[in-house]
Amino acid sequence: MDHEVDAVALAFYDVSGYARPWDEASPVVREQMREDARTAIRSLDEYQGVNLVDDFLVALQANNPAYPPRRTH
Repeated sequence: MDHEVDAVALAFYDVSGYARPWDEASPVVREQMREDARTAIRSLDEYQGVNLVDDFLVALQANNPAYPPRRTH
């Protein structure tokens, strides 16, 4: 689950408008983004089930060259 949390946290960070790259963000900011990601994932899981989270992560990774594509087999 850590990979999923980091993928969502990075997406939140990217849309938040921080000037510094994720790797240079303060540990406090990165942890806040991860906590927000955990909350979002839990909420999505409760609302729609795991498939919605998986679909979101596939779409996120498809549009972000920093993450390799997930295997579906």
